[in-house]
Amino acid sequence: MTPAYDEVYLDSSQDILGHAFDWVANTCNEDLVVFGARFADSKTGNLFAAGNPKFVAGCNGAELANFVMEDLGLPEYGEEHEFFADRSPEYWAGWLLAYYQCTRNLSFQEILQKIPIQRLLALYPTGHEQDIRSVCNTLDSWMVAKTK
Repeated sequence: MTPAYDEVYLDSSQDILGHAFDWVANTCNEDLVVFGARFADSKTGNLFAAGNPKFVAGCNGAELANFVMEDLGLPEYGEEHEFFADRSPEYWAGWLLAYYQCTRNLSFQEILQKIPIQRLLALYPTGHEQDIRSVCNTLDSWMVAKTK
């Protein structure tokens, strides 16, 4: 399987999307499902998925989130750009989603239509302790399952 972009950016992209998800959910108190849909539908999300260095390596999570809001003509989040050493389930969901999108070369829209963010978050208790490739195998099976 050919990755969506050069894997030299993969660690950075995972960290940035993880921080964006964590910051939006835990600092800005935004519904992560709402933000995830906005991200997937935005120009920024599409450029991130294509590996544009500005988004997968050249900004932080708060900046990424605000680029999404700007794309959609929505007010930017005004909270302080702070990040915590402790990794939240929301951070992990963004970190996983960035990895899965790049390595499977799918759009964020395709992924989130089959695997809602709530389902990613529900994987956290056991998934964050597993090898990411094992978690991605689970996601692969969900992607091919019929939507109910």
